[in-house]
Amino acid sequence: MFAGATGNCEDGFSCAYLTNLAWSGPTTFLPKETNPRAVFERLTKDGLPQPGAGSSQPSAAGAGAKARAYQRAILDRVAQDTRELQRNLGRSDRDKLNEYLESVNELERRIAALEQASGMPVPGANQCQSIAAPKDGTYLGRDGNNVYEYPELLSVMNDLIAFALQCDLTRVITFMSEIPLNTQTNFSFLGVNSSDYHGSISHHGGDSEKLMSIQTVNTFYAEQFAYLLGKLAGMTDSDGSSVLDNSILLFTSEFGDGDNHYHFDLPVVVAGGGGGSFKTGRHIAYPSQADRGDGAIETARRGDTPLANLYISILQAFGLNMTTFGSVDGTTPYGTQPLAELSS
Repeated sequence: MFAGATGNCEDGFSCAYLTNLAWSGPTTFLPKETNPRAVFERLTKDGLPQPGAGSSQPSAAGAGAKARAYQRAILDRVAQDTRELQRNLGRSDRDKLNEYLESVNELERRIAALEQASGMPVPGANQCQSIAAPKDGTYLGRDGNNVYEYPELLSVMNDLIAFALQCDLTRVITFMSEIPLNTQTNFSFLGVNSSDYHGSISHHGGDSEKLMSIQTVNTFYAEQFAYLLGKLAGMTDSDGSSVLDNSILLFTSEFGDGDNHYHFDLPVVVAGGGGGSFKTGRHIAYPSQADRGDGAIETARRGDTPLANLYISILQAFGLNMTTFGSVDGTTPYGTQPLAELSS
């Protein structure tokens, strides 16, 4: 959670692509929030009742109207400031600013769509249960002055994710537990010596003790994910199904093996049925074969099933008519079809 967004981090790409999961465009990332209190306040904006307020039912319409008014006021101020700034910028900086403004315009369009539909019922709102505001602070790493301990922070964030999905405060959430190549977490609570987890443990070199430490850490993360799934499975959605049944959750890693940073054989868990879009309770293994063609690096797997095909499956489950995802060289699509196995 703590690496920068500049410089060259991996495979010739900017660190921004390594440290951010949510993007509004190919070169514009959406900054992440690591303070649970800030996440809670952004979700509720004072529109949801606190426990003990006499009702567990939030005023969804009132909260939404207040949030949209607040966002529109900010956008109006941003537009005014940027018009003044544009007069003093060179061409390159103006291009960057225009790219940012397009993301602002997209947010305005979404707000307008919400306002147009403000008279409609909010799905799931009748099942929404308010939660207590979390502590104000975050986990700053093994050497930081931490308000939260690391396991506590993950649990609180999972509670907020479940709260947001049950109350239909958002439809899409990304959560990055760590920044690759810059692990700051102290895993001593698991009995793992993690003063240099990335350099000394994830680069294991086949050492059995280091591999056992990696398994311990990975088990911890899997248990955190299982905790979130359990909460969603116990929450009832507006159609009577569980929130988990109506959701799709993707749990994965950036590397197949941290020892050599390869990007094939990725561990991926897809949980939730997506409202009946996916069949669950299965393990699907896709074959992987090294690419030995001209110009290929030793670990290339260009003939393998692209991970982007999974993203196409998820997008189509959301009702989006997407048939490609990503690009190999700027023009050739990377993902070209959904994974038929997920629904069959």
